[in-house]
Amino acid sequence: MHDVLFLLLLTYASTPLAIVHGHVYLGDVPLPGVTIGLTGAGFETSSFTDEHGAYRLNAIPKGVVTITTQLSGFVSERHTICLSQDDATFEIQLQVNSSCDVIGTKPDPITAWLPGRVVDSRGTPIRGAMIEAVIDGHQVARTKTDKAGKFTLRLRFDDLHVAHLRFSSRGYETTEIPIPCDGSTLVALFPSCDATSK
Repeated sequence: MHDVLFLLLLTYASTPLAIVHGHVYLGDVPLPGVTIGLTGAGFETSSFTDEHGAYRLNAIPKGVVTITTQLSGFVSERHTICLSQDDATFEIQLQVNSSCDVIGTKPDPITAWLPGRVVDSRGTPIRGAMIEAVIDGHQVARTKTDKAGKFTLRLRFDDLHVAHLRFSSRGYETTEIPIPCDGSTLVALFPSCDATSK
């Protein structure tokens, strides 16, 4: 029995392992909270994308593996690849589920994901801009843009049709718009009067 156990441990330890990582996007907007599943011969593991849409799975046995994605409101993806490198990058594009009437939502109203981008009047990305979902002057969700000016805001489905989006950044005029029903939001902020007078 001890010989058999030692053989099993030795076989697993000698199996070449790899790292699988990458990003998940909707167009050019990163998607956080995506479930990334990875299965192969005798193993199964999973992880989630972070706020930048990035994921990383360590110690994956090389060979034929299947990567799956799952996120409410999006079509699930399934890709089978032959993993032969020590460090493999796999970028994934998701499509909105056509059965959803608002982008990034699923039919039973729980969570919505609203992607977008904030730029200045010349089209330059604004890093660190604040995006808030506001109802009757009260904040119900918020996030900030990354270095590319991109953001993904998560909020309750029930708030979608009553909330507004407020965009603010130091040196720029605050802008407020209704939440769009589809597509990615592109907002341009203009310098505030105080900033232009200096």
